[in-house]
Amino acid sequence: FVHPTAAHHPMRLDMSGLIGRGKVVKKRADLTMMELIGALRYGREVQMDASLENLAVHRMSLQVEVSTRLALSFSCYAFVLLGAALGVKIHRKESTVGLALILILVLAFFSFIALADSLVSRPGLRPDLIVWIPFLVAETIGFALIHRAH
Repeated sequence: FVHPTAAHHPMRLDMSGLIGRGKVVKKRADLTMMELIGALRYGREVQMDASLENLAVHRMSLQVEVSTRLALSFSCYAFVLLGAALGVKIHRKESTVGLALILILVLAFFSFIALADSLVSRPGLRPDLIVWIPFLVAETIGFALIHRAH
């Protein structure tokens, strides 16, 4: 039995459709974290023809994307802290209250992300910081519940 390799099966690819198309521009959601940070650091190189107002909106959209990714990554700590605090405090018959609180928190996270995305065109309102509000509120509630339980 012979295993086929690429040397045994040459393949011709027609790249003429891709060559000459110009620059490929990724959407901000498709950028890696390092590409986002690089675009923020060298933002003027990304949009040389943009006016200062458009450049500020573009930079804020990149900052919102970075903040959203970080806030969602850290949100697991908020959920664990709230879950631990509610597990200590709530008895079995009150577990629906804890479940409702977690569902409200998840909805709040995504609502604040949607709010930040809608405010990208107004950089003065700092929508990149808005996505951190539910995380900070959840952490504060979790710490307060644990402190109260002891």
